[in-house]
Amino acid sequence: MAGIPVPSLLTGLVCITAIITLTGKRRRFLTGAIIGVIVFSTDVLAGVTIHPLLRGIALCVAILFYIYTLKTILIPVLRPRIVSADTIAGGIAAYLLIGITYATGCYLIQFLVPGSFVASADALGGKPVDFPQLIYLTFITQTSCGFGDIVPTTPQARTILLFTAVTGVLYIAIMIAGIVSVYLSHHRSQHTGEP
Repeated sequence: MAGIPVPSLLTGLVCITAIITLTGKRRRFLTGAIIGVIVFSTDVLAGVTIHPLLRGIALCVAILFYIYTLKTILIPVLRPRIVSADTIAGGIAAYLLIGITYATGCYLIQFLVPGSFVASADALGGKPVDFPQLIYLTFITQTSCGFGDIVPTTPQARTILLFTAVTGVLYIAIMIAGIVSVYLSHHRSQHTGEP
């Protein structure tokens, strides 16, 4: 598909906004902005030239950008002194970005090994699985629902969905434990007068 990739532009803007919001450090912002420009540039070039190598590079760079953004979001979320609305919003944003990152990884696998993900005839009417369906698949897997309407057919596809499921369950467990721990610590220090 030729033209400006609007979803990539929006994703890039959301990620850069997250980096700006969550860190006052100029170096982190510049690193995120540079990676974001590379993501957008390779995506535009891949869309204009329709060259498979550029599409693969664009997907790999996008995954790296998402991972960098996740790191930037998760540092303040996992180390809060108090649980605030920002902590909860950051946790939700990170959870959603984890799903998008895995969906992009699934799309890369589907790009490199076509047919890695197959939908049942009832689910998509025999149409190939594309990025929106892979987003659906990763969130269904991440939440451990697993409807079975799209299935992995290659070892690479099964492996990434395994990591998606484990990450989704562990993320929720770690976030709840962290939030409860910070809340109890804050509550205890208020009643005992300790810092």
